[in-house]
Amino acid sequence: MKLRCGFLLYAVFATNGAMAASFLKPASFPKTINDVGFNDRIKNEAAGYAPFKDASAYMRIQLQSVNDALADEIEQMEQEHELYCLTEGRDMPECQPYEPESQNQQNEQNQQQNQTQQNQNNQNNQENQNNQNSSSQQQQQQNQNTSSGAHESTQPITNGTPGTYCALKHPHLKPGQTQPLGVPVSPELDIYDKARNGSVCSSFGGARSSTWRHHGVDIGCNAKYYKSPVFAVADGVVRSVKKASACKSAGNMISITHADGFISYYMHLDSIYVTKGQKIKAGCQIGTMGYTGGNKTQQCPKMGKDLTHLHYELRNKSKPAAINTPKGKVSLKYVDQSFDPMPLMKL
Repeated sequence: MKLRCGFLLYAVFATNGAMAASFLKPASFPKTINDVGFNDRIKNEAAGYAPFKDASAYMRIQLQSVNDALADEIEQMEQEHELYCLTEGRDMPECQPYEPESQNQQNEQNQQQNQTQQNQNNQNNQENQNNQNSSSQQQQQQNQNTSSGAHESTQPITNGTPGTYCALKHPHLKPGQTQPLGVPVSPELDIYDKARNGSVCSSFGGARSSTWRHHGVDIGCNAKYYKSPVFAVADGVVRSVKKASACKSAGNMISITHADGFISYYMHLDSIYVTKGQKIKAGCQIGTMGYTGGNKTQQCPKMGKDLTHLHYELRNKSKPAAINTPKGKVSLKYVDQSFDPMPLMKL
């Protein structure tokens, strides 16, 4: 009996000692996903830790906090962008809603592009016939151009010339140029020389309100320029085409992406001859001047024909301080991401 009691007492103490030893032994921290129990893994994945399945439980928590911080930062950026689009940036292209074109419009555009060459040939034939029948009128026009100091061109360019993309070509914008150099209007217009000499009806950077400055230059501002051709200043791809809508100051607008981060903008157009995503060649006609849209300071912008002009704007998000051109280095002066196009118009 004494022997049996002693054995039981020994077993109790041995068990308690083993439990105490196990309790005092430091537990190993889970290092991989395999060290985490099934139930814990389910809870972790439900809590959003699944993307970090190869990390330890501790690292999951740390990475999740980083993700939360990034989410807060993105949310703040979105709020700032929304505020920007509600105030000074409301007329910027990045603030305009995307409007997908209908299939019918796309089919019409494809047909228009397929007929471009045929239209151009027909127009050339018509021009040759008109040249033969009106030689005296051409001589008179040449005399007027010579007296006004206008540049001679290899192809007559007149106001309201009908046609599609590239039906007319600018004689002084070099084919294949990738930088936005030169003036995007006809050299037969008196505003061509004025623009090259720095005379425009609204200059770059002028204050339009207490919070807004002019991001481009306005060329023209006269009814006689209505439907005058507008040309692409460099090779590129059409970034956006915006049609005039109520209370939008840009009116009919084209933006073209060029090499090295440059973007050119042509606003207040009457006609548009290009489509979004279309490849553009330097010196090709892309539209005509008009008076769509209006002044940003107006509550509901609207212009009259007497204010026909082209708002010409150049941007570069990387904001280089200067660029190298075929005629030398040119410094750039910025307002936000837009820079003064005048130095490049003089080249």
